[in-house]
Amino acid sequence: MLPREHYTFTRKERNGIFVFFVLTLFFMYGLPAIFKPGDRLSEAVLAKEFDISDTLDYRGPDAESADGTESDFASGRTVGSYSYSGNKRPREKFAFNPNNVGMDSLLRLGFSKFASNNLINYRNKGGRIYNLDKLKSIYGMDQALIEDLREFIVFDVQPVAEKKEPLEKQEFIKNKIATVELHFVELNGADTTELMKLKGIGRYKANRIIEYRQRLGGFLDVSQLREIPQIEDSLYYELEPFLSVNPELIQKTDLNAADYRTLIRHPYMTKEAVNLILNYRKQHGPYKKPEEIKRIRAFKEDFVNKILPYIKADNPVVQQEGSAQN
Repeated sequence: MLPREHYTFTRKERNGIFVFFVLTLFFMYGLPAIFKPGDRLSEAVLAKEFDISDTLDYRGPDAESADGTESDFASGRTVGSYSYSGNKRPREKFAFNPNNVGMDSLLRLGFSKFASNNLINYRNKGGRIYNLDKLKSIYGMDQALIEDLREFIVFDVQPVAEKKEPLEKQEFIKNKIATVELHFVELNGADTTELMKLKGIGRYKANRIIEYRQRLGGFLDVSQLREIPQIEDSLYYELEPFLSVNPELIQKTDLNAADYRTLIRHPYMTKEAVNLILNYRKQHGPYKKPEEIKRIRAFKEDFVNKILPYIKADNPVVQQEGSAQN
């Protein structure tokens, strides 16, 4: 084989090299000459084909926006060869309520079509917007734009949620009250027989209620039944509509006549509290009024308010057995 055969090309190979060379020159010099950077038509085509009109302003470097302001191209902010709006600012500023503002107004304010559609769809499904945080949570909303417009945003007043009764009580009233034989009881005057007429109260629980009432001196409120361990919440909610209390029947303890044993029987009294009451009486003489226990610094306001309805200071005689216990 001759050496020249290793260093020559066939006709087909020479044609291929020529085509490659022509195409290379075209892409290097011809194509940029046809589609120049900043060309209005090419940018418009790109915006239309790839739906980037929100970020690409294809009106040209000398164009003005509809409201007469300078476009992003004119401002010189570019990414590659295309103007980019970046953190957009509202084209207009005016007061609006996100709960009823229309699509046209949202676009005029500077929101994208995508975000505007999401807001309207949220409203159409029954959603309401009462604050900035909720508005910002709508998918696609421009956070910076909302901050710019915050002084122009008017929200509806959020309605106060209606207070709901506990679920157990709701279920009882809804499902059972029509089938229960109605029997109303006044807790401070009822005996065991009368209490046992209530649904869910047998002799054992009736005795526990009367025992607690005697130690307490009487019920100030129906809710005090819940302080009895044997009265479950579910049972209490069933009974509550049929119960009442008469505070005038409460039997109060005389601070000037009561001894340690009498005071300690009360459910709200502790050993420390009883000793403080008796020591104060020993040092300062008989109580002139029950409110004097407020002078005992160790007593917290909650305890004083809780015990005051159950004490009085009618008897000025101090009995010897009323001394404090250690």
